[in-house]
Amino acid sequence: MPKIAWALILACAVSSSLSFAQNASTLPQEIISTSAQPGLSPLTRATDLHQSARLSREKRKPILLAFTLTQCPYCAIVRQRYLATLDSDPRWHDKLIVLELPLDAPALSHDFSGQSTTAATLARRFDIKKVPTLLIFNDQGQALAPPLVGFNSEDFYGAYLEQLLETGLKKMRPE
Repeated sequence: MPKIAWALILACAVSSSLSFAQNASTLPQEIISTSAQPGLSPLTRATDLHQSARLSREKRKPILLAFTLTQCPYCAIVRQRYLATLDSDPRWHDKLIVLELPLDAPALSHDFSGQSTTAATLARRFDIKKVPTLLIFNDQGQALAPPLVGFNSEDFYGAYLEQLLETGLKKMRPE
């Protein structure tokens, strides 16, 4: 496993170990199960960002890219409670391209410019140090807003995500 993946696993484990240990019993079983079984992710896995950028350009939709780890409990919460529900929310339905890039899963094939790359290389390029980290991009692979890093409060996470999405949409579709 690449060094960056181990560093991110460690960062996730250290930042979440105390609060997760205290709150693990309050997590729904489907979130705990999904975090341990990467094949069950409801999100589209990022494999070719160049192709996604082409679609972004054609549809004028920003790309929301979630950097995650398959075993990270906070990634599972964000994946299930926030990202998987975006398409059913009328505010966001058909306005975004939502992709997940698990840093400990099979390699990414192409970056935004079409160059061959890996998930670890892309994480280094965008200075990803904690997971989950959400970034919103335009069709050129430029970040449209500061990243949403980590998950520490369900009370505010939805508002932070909404702010990220609104910023991305306004910059992608200035009207």
